Amino acid sequence: MITKTTEAIIYGMLTENTGGSILDSGSAYGRHWERNQKKTLEDFRAEPEATFTGGKWPEVSKSTFWHLVNHLEADEGLTAAFHKFAEDYPDDGWMFIQDEWLNKLGVPEEGGEFYSDARWEFNSYNFDGWLLDQTLQGVFFGLGGNGYLILQVHGGCDVRGGYTKPQVFEVSEKDGFIFDAEQAYFLCSSLECGNSVSVRGYEVEVTDEYGNLLESFTNLEDAKTCTCGNDWK
Repeated sequence: MITKTTEAIIYGMLTENTGGSILDSGSAYGRHWERNQKKTLEDFRAEPEATFTGGKWPEVSKSTFWHLVNHLEADEGLTAAFHKFAEDYPDDGWMFIQDEWLNKLGVPEEGGEFYSDARWEFNSYNFDGWLLDQTLQGVFFGLGGNGYLILQVHGGCDVRGGYTKPQVFEVSEKDGFIFDAEQAYFLCSSLECGNSVSVRGYEVEVTDEYGNLLESFTNLEDAKTCTCGNDWK
């Protein structure tokens, strides 16, 4: 069950000051963390889980806040243990420290089966179909029959830097965590039309109210409005 603590930790990560870098252009329009600091937790709660922006260049984006809240539960005990362990490595980077910590816990190295307890590292910048409005970096691992994620949120501009302090979360399905970030569904804005559109990577499908496929596309521009002419919501 998602707790207020989980929401607060996620909000803290989204608003964490990750500094600036000579590599990025945040001074021109604000870095993610600078823009997020203008929002309250209630502002994040009020935003839609996904948005479809029409116009000449249609775009789909999903709320990083809602994606994390929907899939993760904070593990304060493991997070505290990780940060305590990190105190012995003041001059090392987070990725090195997390590997050493997982070694200590006996977590198998990366390279095992996807659904095993072995580590699985990722940076969502490398995923073509990623729809979240912020980049995530982390490592999944199994421990004691449960699945966990050491997570960092990218709060800067240039993806090569500007990541938050890692937090540890329990995650029930790592495949669901990844796949859900790559797909979105919208309904026609007309109350008289039951059509919907699903977007997953380069696969865009329009279906009627009974789930029958009406049209399929490989370009979002071809489905920027419903077949009835109204917008998606």
